[in-house]
Amino acid sequence: MKFLSQFLYQQALATSSKLYYKILLRLRGILLRLCDPLITTTFRGYTLTMPSSHTIFLNQKLYPFYDMRLQTLAQYLCAKDGRLAMVDVGANIGDTAVFSQVDGASYLLIEGEQTYAALIPANLRANLSAPLSQHTSTQNLECMTTWTTSGFAGGGGTINSSIFARHF
Repeated sequence: MKFLSQFLYQQALATSSKLYYKILLRLRGILLRLCDPLITTTFRGYTLTMPSSHTIFLNQKLYPFYDMRLQTLAQYLCAKDGRLAMVDVGANIGDTAVFSQVDGASYLLIEGEQTYAALIPANLRANLSAPLSQHTSTQNLECMTTWTTSGFAGGGGTINSSIFARHF
């Protein structure tokens, strides 16, 4: 099922036919009633691991500027103030941090849904040029993980990413 889910998702991203796109989405909807496997998909240079039901790349296909102004805004704020600290409450799969890559910025990603929170490290790794180091502590049912790296793919500098996932 994972292979079929990934195939349908990638075909939907690749097609320019509106009819084929609608057919693929209909088949995807039927398949999602049976299962929602994790898939890894690349679109516009970004690679994300996500549940098949996640629509981030499908939204970007339909609305080309969806989430794409984040990097411009983050770069502007960082240039204006000389630093950037970004907090993403409801971080989902970490896509906002991936799309707003700014060297020298700090990110705090908060995701309460354990399945999504577990995908954030993989998505950061897939889109960062340097390996991440991890520091974890557990306290009162809260898991706090700090990730650091020397830069995003295609960029230099230092980026510190903190991931905080609260498990209920």
